[in-house]
Amino acid sequence: MESKTKHILATAKWCAPCKILKARLQESNLKVDEIIDVDKHLDFSRSMAIRQVPTLIVETESSTQLITQNIFEYIKQYHEKSIDENQT
Repeated sequence: MESKTKHILATAKWCAPCKILKARLQESNLKVDEIIDVDKHLDFSRSMAIRQVPTLIVETESSTQLITQNIFEYIKQYHEKSIDENQT
């Protein structure tokens, strides 16, 4: 059985890098399952220990990873990997 990866983007209205990231995500083939405004969902932000935005949360069956520093690199690698998989 193939494991499902879930992508959640933690963002805020006032966050300029978040707006850039959202545009970049639309150009990529990384599907974000949920976008959460940290200012509206403080309990979620605290429970996930989100300390900065944007934060990309990558959940698998076995782990949860918070990506804050290299989100654009993650998107690029994900995009390249999915292109490679579609060509084989």
